[in-house]
Amino acid sequence: MFFCFFFVFFLSVFAVLQNIQNIQKTELPVVIWHGLGDSYNSEGMQEIIDILSELLNTYVHSVYLDEYSLNDKNGGFFGNVNDQVDFVSQQLSSIEELKDGFNAIGFSQGGLFLRAYIERYNLPPVVNFITFGTPHSGISDFYCPPGVYICKAASYLVKHGLWSHWVKTNIVPVQYYKDPENMDDYLEHNSFLADINNEKEAKNATYAKNLASLNNFVMVEFKDDFLIIPKESCGFNDYNSLTNEVIYLRDRPIYQEDWIGLKLLDEKNALVHITIPGRHMELDYKVLIYIVKKYFAGSVESENAIQWQSEDMY
Repeated sequence: MFFCFFFVFFLSVFAVLQNIQNIQKTELPVVIWHGLGDSYNSEGMQEIIDILSELLNTYVHSVYLDEYSLNDKNGGFFGNVNDQVDFVSQQLSSIEELKDGFNAIGFSQGGLFLRAYIERYNLPPVVNFITFGTPHSGISDFYCPPGVYICKAASYLVKHGLWSHWVKTNIVPVQYYKDPENMDDYLEHNSFLADINNEKEAKNATYAKNLASLNNFVMVEFKDDFLIIPKESCGFNDYNSLTNEVIYLRDRPIYQEDWIGLKLLDEKNALVHITIPGRHMELDYKVLIYIVKKYFAGSVESENAIQWQSEDMY
């Protein structure tokens, strides 16, 4: 499924910043990676940068694939994800402000790519990691919002050659597509998601070691998300379309055999799954601020006016 990256803010950025209670000390810098259909310096991403820098009194870096905004946006649809993550690893290692480590936020597919950075590189290291609407278990269908023609073009290519060499290495969402009814093809042809989830026979122990080093791994799922199929993927759960049953993380081999360190994180109470109201990336700034304060700054405040669906330690 293809999806676009939308933030819903109920007040202007000015009003938001006027209501933020600043953290007194300087926190670790923050790295953010935008989702599909967005760019690193869009108006919405700049709002996020302003909120985080003001809230945490720290440096915020927005990951880019190209400094030209349109090319960066197109890179979310077309490109080799493994090459993109490698490019970003070099980008992050070159930034002086990040040299001692940083906290990270991934929006939608950007959360997958940041997790790949953590597992494969993690130098400089990520300390706390939050994802919003990120399909950690992959997607099993494609969706294009009306009017998003670049998405429709990519979808056409997918449907007419899912595992052709060009499609599987150049259409970004294909690289985290998984058909649960055709796992053999997925394991044979997918070189990104199947790798970072350690689903292939040969396991990479470094992936588990690096991910388990996090202080917190927080996965936020949107209750009414219809763009991510299945939406349960955003909490590392899965969905059986034949029985209409959710397959929970703890019942999956990726957890039970601890392929990527999720069980270790769970055992130290560092694995968190939050479900919030709304559709894909309809993110209330109050929820963003609360989650960031709690898991980046260790500041717990009243949840008045914040409507949670659920917040669970796995």
